Amino acid sequence: MVEVPFRLPKYMVDMVMDGKAVFTPGGIRNLETGKIMKLGRPVMNAAKKSSETANSMVAGLSKMSAALGWVNVALSLVNIGISVIGFYMVLSRMTALQGEIHQFISRYQEDRDMDQLEKYKTHIMNIQSHLNFLQNRYECSEYDKKEFMNREADIEREINETGVFLERILTTYQKRQISSKLANQIIFTLSPVYAQLVNEYSCQYYIEHGKQNQLFDSWRSILTLINSDSFKAFMQREMTFGIDYVNLPPQRRRDILTVAFGCVQEMIDNLDRCADAIKFASPGVLTPVEELLNEMVWNGIRDQIRTEPGETPEEYVTRQIREIEISDNGEEEVVIHLRTA
Repeated sequence: MVEVPFRLPKYMVDMVMDGKAVFTPGGIRNLETGKIMKLGRPVMNAAKKSSETANSMVAGLSKMSAALGWVNVALSLVNIGISVIGFYMVLSRMTALQGEIHQFISRYQEDRDMDQLEKYKTHIMNIQSHLNFLQNRYECSEYDKKEFMNREADIEREINETGVFLERILTTYQKRQISSKLANQIIFTLSPVYAQLVNEYSCQYYIEHGKQNQLFDSWRSILTLINSDSFKAFMQREMTFGIDYVNLPPQRRRDILTVAFGCVQEMIDNLDRCADAIKFASPGVLTPVEELLNEMVWNGIRDQIRTEPGETPEEYVTRQIREIEISDNGEEEVVIHLRTA
């Protein structure tokens, strides 16, 4: 027997126990509204565990040097994406990021890189606007397909221009024509929200058109450039000899590289997972990608779930949730283990 763990917020467990919600392949469904509950982590988390390792690595890094704020911001943003909590959660983190942007602009008021900062700020604001639009489509009981079609060109233009901007920063950074701190801030905090926009727009595009956007591979390639061996080698030299990191112990420098490129790899993996999951969508039915991811993972193990006679796997999971003994240990989530053959 193999046990497959998954996590649920305690409030969702309470609702299932009270008969107000049940498990479905897409997640926990509120019986009163008939909808999958938002703000919940996926029933089956397909993301890797590297983010947990990264969290422990960056503990205290930002306190050691102001140059390392980008590490924590990048990790915070990308963790939202790879956990598939829902892209709408990225928006609240992006609001917090505005403070980071203001701090960086204040530091570089007299810097020759000010133009790059303004472009960075513009891209962040535009991406936030487009993500808000895509989120609101889920909030509406009757979404407007025509409105989406009308906005496609603007969203694709922003994705393309952000990708070009990131590629230009990579080039100027490796030519040492931009400061290390600023380049890292731009690359590792803009790329997570860029990836999130590519992800959500591509998924909604697939639902509306019944096919993958022809630019998807091009958009994805920007992340593979950041994750390339040549840029990793450059970053390793920068961490070894760069003046911004001279006071950090060697192990801390290695941790930073592990975190930074672990984040980028997770973005790429998440794009690929969502590209597979979107195939579970019904044409023209706007379904949040996190529900489709849950369904994809669930379908992969459904037939292996050991149930009682006459019981469906979905009924089994609902029963398992109702039998949980919740302890008041301060944790906000409950881990449940499914028995598989």
